[in-house]
Amino acid sequence: MTGRRLILLTGAVKIVENILTSSDGAPSSIPYFPSKYRELRMLLDIESDLFEELLKHESKRDDEIENILNQSNLPVLVEEWHLGNTAWAKAWQIPMSDKYEIALQRSVEVFDAKNIVVWYISTDPDKWDFGIQGPYNSYINELSSLLSRFNFKCETIDGEDLLSSIEKRIVFLLNDFKHIL
Repeated sequence: MTGRRLILLTGAVKIVENILTSSDGAPSSIPYFPSKYRELRMLLDIESDLFEELLKHESKRDDEIENILNQSNLPVLVEEWHLGNTAWAKAWQIPMSDKYEIALQRSVEVFDAKNIVVWYISTDPDKWDFGIQGPYNSYINELSSLLSRFNFKCETIDGEDLLSSIEKRIVFLLNDFKHIL
């Protein structure tokens, strides 16, 4: 299908969350799906339940994203998606990480890797509190492996820049999304 433009935000996404949800951040016409991890983390006590629920949510969200992409030529911004969640599950050595990888593979087939771009927000994890725990360096290694395996286009955004510079970079990329696809 033509017109698919899926932009995945991964890495230190908390840095850009306020930019994307503010009135002068992401153009309001561009659909934005934040990660459900933090919300589900507050609701569920058991880690396995959290990852099971997150996987269910991702599958439902894929259906919604596919509907949006079929109805317009606008890009869709998605935090973490199966890519980031798979990298986290593998980094944390969650027993169901294989289910995440299968879901990622299926979604890549549906959305077509050539129409997916990843915006990786890089930063020194010791400087930021992302509201998550876990082996950040292992996550980066897993993410890098998945990016290579699926041959995703990746745009790195330096999370160490001043917030105003990061905002300008993201708004530029959003307003000129054809540039990255």
